[in-house]
Amino acid sequence: MSENYQLYAAKMAELKAYRSGNRPLQRHLDELLMFVKDCENQWQSTFWMEGLGDPAED
Repeated sequence: MSENYQLYAAKMAELKAYRSGNRPLQRHLDELLMFVKDCENQWQSTFWMEGLGDPAED
């Protein structure tokens, strides 16, 4: 392989690593979605414990 191709491949690998590590909005979105899922799970558990059936059936 040519030296230019090797340099290009190395730079692209660095750029990809930087982009994947520097994504604060993606992390924030993931945290927010996990919070929503936790809330939904608690709501379903409360519904079930009170004998109100499955909230998804409504």
